[in-house]
Amino acid sequence: MIPREDISKKLKPEIFKKYAEKAWQKRNEAATDIEAILVGAKMRIKPDGLGDVMTLLQNANKDGNKAVIKAFMVLSGKMSEALGESIARY
Repeated sequence: MIPREDISKKLKPEIFKKYAEKAWQKRNEAATDIEAILVGAKMRIKPDGLGDVMTLLQNANKDGNKAVIKAFMVLSGKMSEALGESIARY
Protein backbone atom coordinates (compact mmCIF):
# COMPACT_ATOMS: atom_id res chain seq x y z
CA MET A 1 0.00 0.00 0.00
CA ILE A 2 1.34 3.42 -0.97
CA PRO A 3 1.57 5.83 1.97
CA ARG A 4 -0.38 9.09 1.97
CA GLU A 5 1.47 12.41 2.02
CA ASP A 6 0.83 15.38 4.30
CA ILE A 7 0.53 18.32 1.90
CA SER A 8 -0.37 20.95 4.50
CA LYS A 9 3.11 22.50 4.42
CA LYS A 10 3.00 22.77 0.62
CA LEU A 11 -0.19 24.84 0.72
CA LYS A 12 1.56 28.21 0.84
CA PRO A 13 -0.27 31.48 1.60
CA GLU A 14 0.49 32.63 -1.96
CA ILE A 15 -2.02 30.11 -3.28
CA PHE A 16 -4.78 31.55 -1.12
CA LYS A 17 -3.76 35.11 -2.04
CA LYS A 18 -4.18 34.23 -5.70
CA TYR A 19 -7.79 33.31 -5.06
CA ALA A 20 -8.36 36.74 -3.47
CA GLU A 21 -7.28 38.50 -6.70
CA LYS A 22 -9.81 40.29 -8.91
CA ALA A 23 -8.55 38.71 -12.13
CA TRP A 24 -10.33 35.41 -12.75
CA GLN A 25 -7.15 34.00 -14.30
CA LYS A 26 -5.33 34.35 -10.97
CA ARG A 27 -8.20 32.70 -9.07
CA ASN A 28 -8.16 29.90 -11.64
CA GLU A 29 -4.40 29.59 -11.16
CA ALA A 30 -4.96 28.86 -7.46
CA ALA A 31 -6.89 25.71 -8.45
CA THR A 32 -4.09 24.72 -10.83
CA ASP A 33 -1.49 25.18 -8.09
CA ILE A 34 -3.40 22.97 -5.66
CA GLU A 35 -3.91 20.34 -8.35
CA ALA A 36 -0.15 20.31 -9.01
CA ILE A 37 0.44 19.63 -5.31
CA LEU A 38 -2.00 16.70 -5.47
CA VAL A 39 -0.25 15.27 -8.53
CA GLY A 40 3.12 15.72 -6.81
CA ALA A 41 1.77 13.65 -3.91
CA LYS A 42 0.73 10.93 -6.38
CA MET A 43 -2.94 11.67 -5.63
CA ARG A 44 -2.61 10.14 -2.15
CA ILE A 45 -2.88 12.72 0.61
CA LYS A 46 -3.60 12.78 4.33
CA PRO A 47 -6.59 14.78 5.55
CA ASP A 48 -4.44 16.74 7.99
CA GLY A 49 -4.31 20.54 7.73
CA LEU A 50 -6.77 20.91 4.85
CA GLY A 51 -9.29 23.20 6.54
CA ASP A 52 -8.25 26.25 4.49
CA VAL A 53 -8.47 24.31 1.24
CA MET A 54 -11.92 22.99 2.10
CA THR A 55 -13.09 26.53 2.90
CA LEU A 56 -11.61 27.71 -0.39
CA LEU A 57 -13.49 24.98 -2.26
CA GLN A 58 -16.74 26.07 -0.63
CA ASN A 59 -16.17 29.74 -1.45
CA ALA A 60 -15.20 28.99 -5.03
CA ASN A 61 -18.65 27.53 -5.67
CA LYS A 62 -20.01 31.07 -5.27
CA ASP A 63 -17.47 32.70 -7.61
CA GLY A 64 -18.79 35.03 -10.29
CA ASN A 65 -16.80 33.39 -13.08
CA LYS A 66 -17.92 30.09 -14.57
CA ALA A 67 -14.38 29.05 -15.53
CA VAL A 68 -13.24 29.45 -11.93
CA ILE A 69 -16.24 27.51 -10.65
CA LYS A 70 -15.51 24.71 -13.12
CA ALA A 71 -11.82 24.58 -12.16
CA PHE A 72 -12.67 24.28 -8.48
CA MET A 73 -15.39 21.71 -9.10
CA VAL A 74 -12.84 19.56 -10.93
CA LEU A 75 -10.41 20.18 -8.07
CA SER A 76 -13.07 19.05 -5.57
CA GLY A 77 -13.31 15.72 -7.37
CA LYS A 78 -9.55 15.34 -7.43
CA MET A 79 -9.33 16.18 -3.73
CA SER A 80 -11.92 13.48 -3.02
CA GLU A 81 -9.95 10.99 -5.05
CA ALA A 82 -6.66 11.93 -3.38
CA LEU A 83 -8.14 11.70 0.12
CA GLY A 84 -9.73 8.32 -0.54
CA GLU A 85 -11.78 6.92 2.34
CA SER A 86 -10.58 9.65 4.67
CA ILE A 87 -12.91 12.11 2.88
CA ALA A 88 -15.71 10.80 5.11
CA ARG A 89 -14.24 12.95 7.92
CA TYR A 90 -15.37 16.08 6.07
